[in-house]
Amino acid sequence: MMETGGQIVYAIGALVLVIAALAARRISLGETVRMLLAWIAIFALLFVLFSFRGEFKQIWNRVTADLAGTANQKASGSSVELTRGDDGHFSVLANVNGRPVRFLIDSGATITTLSSESADAAGLDFDRSDYPVIVSTANGRAKSWRANINSIKVETIVMNDLNIHVSDNLGDVNLLGMNFLDRLGSWRVQGDKMILEP
Repeated sequence: MMETGGQIVYAIGALVLVIAALAARRISLGETVRMLLAWIAIFALLFVLFSFRGEFKQIWNRVTADLAGTANQKASGSSVELTRGDDGHFSVLANVNGRPVRFLIDSGATITTLSSESADAAGLDFDRSDYPVIVSTANGRAKSWRANINSIKVETIVMNDLNIHVSDNLGDVNLLGMNFLDRLGSWRVQGDKMILEP
């Protein structure tokens, strides 16, 4: 009871102090009410922001994932869950030798293949003066060159020493093929989700 009485005295003292400060400044009653309402609105907004901070964090995470290009992938324990894109395909943003590279997952591709632009950006060493490998693709036959990825990381899954092909015929598409998928513990498609397990 004494604690409540002390709080009331403290609140009354604070109110008297605020009123005295406003009276000393000779501010009109209308101006005082406007300032009071503005401060109430500011504190109400801060209270709402604080109360919904969890929801705002989820929104922030979604927006940053969309901007980073990782909205369709998430780590769940040691496995990685991908969501089918609007185009009907599964894609993933991976780190190739520490650099971000977007891949289309293609279970019809025997070997992982990067465009020459992506290979150059990832710092991969491949020799165009060497004999090319002729591969059959859905778009016909194409030339590619052998190369090796020291490290590829998809969320929590890390693979080292992955043999790949580099092709000038891919445009801006990179294919994550069966030589990557076969080295996983398992992978499966369930509806609009693809689950990769190390």
